[in-house]
Amino acid sequence: MLARRLAVVSAALLCACGGAPGEELRPPNQLRANPADNSTGLPTLWVTLTGDPSGLYEDDLENVATSSQLVTWPDLVPVPAHIDRTPTYFTEAFGVWRAVVADQPPPDGWYALLIDSIPPGAILADGQFHQLPDGRWVVRVRKGSAPDLWGYAACPKEGARTAIIVRYSEQLHAATTATSPLLMRAGAPGKELDCESPDGPFVDRYVADYEFICGHLGPKDQVILEGQSGLASPDGIEVSPTERTLALDRLVPSAVIASGGCTSLKLDP
Repeated sequence: MLARRLAVVSAALLCACGGAPGEELRPPNQLRANPADNSTGLPTLWVTLTGDPSGLYEDDLENVATSSQLVTWPDLVPVPAHIDRTPTYFTEAFGVWRAVVADQPPPDGWYALLIDSIPPGAILADGQFHQLPDGRWVVRVRKGSAPDLWGYAACPKEGARTAIIVRYSEQLHAATTATSPLLMRAGAPGKELDCESPDGPFVDRYVADYEFICGHLGPKDQVILEGQSGLASPDGIEVSPTERTLALDRLVPSAVIASGGCTSLKLDP
């Protein structure tokens, strides 16, 4: 049992499936979820809720966890689960935390942590939760690999250039060295130019975020993301080859993907 708990918590720490690194000036009363909403590739089913002990206390997290339940998505059928409160070496990185863990590994598919109660004054971390029409919040996750584009961001760079960062719902790598499985061009519609890709994808590196360096881009420009065969998860599941147009006028100031004056957009399937 202890080994299982260690595995769950350590996997949550290491998960790069739609997390939110680099959040600027994170308020102490911010409630965070790991994995973030719309993450895929979970080896088992859990969602960890975390907060800063200077703003969210043990009682706050306990109330959130006890008022939450794991359910299937989108049918909201309850999944037997328990709250893991066992202190371990890994939990020190969380501040205050509670993990909601399925009692037994369910079949691959989409699930959600359904949250009925949010602590008064708590701020939900940008992009890590999804609100239902009835006002409740969920964190939707997929057990099993099904990689897809999670969101994208634009960040100013030196030399009047723009970095475009695309985030996938789980960690990926290049399954082949024959061709690059991910290409990008950007600019005015019909006049897009190729962008540089210093961050891969590489065969020996699994990451969820890929950065491309483009020329100066404004809100009227667009980005063409060309996915080819060979971009795959650790389970060998490939992202469907497709060409996607990413509009820059949809971006809003947010550090959900990257900090430093970036604008971002989380895609909602």
